[in-house]
Amino acid sequence: LKRRPQRAAFTLIELLIVVTVIALLMAMLGAAINGMLTSAKESQTTATLRKVDGLIAERQQGLERAFESRVFRRFVENQRELLINGDPANNKMQLFGISEKAVSAVARKNFTRQFFPQLFVEMADLRDADPSTNPDVPDGIPDAIQFDSVYGAVVKWVAPTAGARPVPYADKDNNGTYDPTVDALHDPVTESSELLYFALTRLEIFGAPSVGVDEFRTQEVADTDGDGLPEFVDGWGNPLRFYRWPTRLFKPFGQLGP
Repeated sequence: LKRRPQRAAFTLIELLIVVTVIALLMAMLGAAINGMLTSAKESQTTATLRKVDGLIAERQQGLERAFESRVFRRFVENQRELLINGDPANNKMQLFGISEKAVSAVARKNFTRQFFPQLFVEMADLRDADPSTNPDVPDGIPDAIQFDSVYGAVVKWVAPTAGARPVPYADKDNNGTYDPTVDALHDPVTESSELLYFALTRLEIFGAPSVGVDEFRTQEVADTDGDGLPEFVDGWGNPLRFYRWPTRLFKPFGQLGP
């Protein structure tokens, strides 16, 4: 009988070479996929920023029209009186010899804050949530959000400690009462982004109407802290911070410091 020729088996070195080649190919493929995902997230973030920037520009045009209106002229007069006479309620002292140019600049900044709020404390707070208790006493909650037809129905508020500024929280039972087992979910980091979304979708400025929520995709808006207030997010799902005007950047240790 003729013997069949035995088939040579792979050696250990050959197997190691094959495994190494496969590992290198997998690493290269993973790097390529990761680069594509990063590029896609960067493109998505850029598109969101451009869309928001365009909407802000439209509202800035509305502000420019407002600066020429009688409403703003009355606002300037009110600001002049506050600057000259002082505002004891807000611990603001009298200013003597202030120029009209300075008055106009302060008025423009304070007027802009009304339509581009960056912090909750910058918004008007004139009414209490429960009129039967303290109808004319501010409760620390922005009225524009608390009594809004949309936000007021989904966002609940509570001061977690006595004397603290109320913050939004999720009402898990949706019964309008505070459950002490539910911690306040609001993250101050998201505050400026939440207010920018609120301003664009709920506030109007002299001919610049608010934007419908359907103008934004689910990838552009999310409630990252679960407090009921949506905010703009980047391609990675992180909240985008909003700065109303350039911030003051400085070196704490001087020009020669780190």
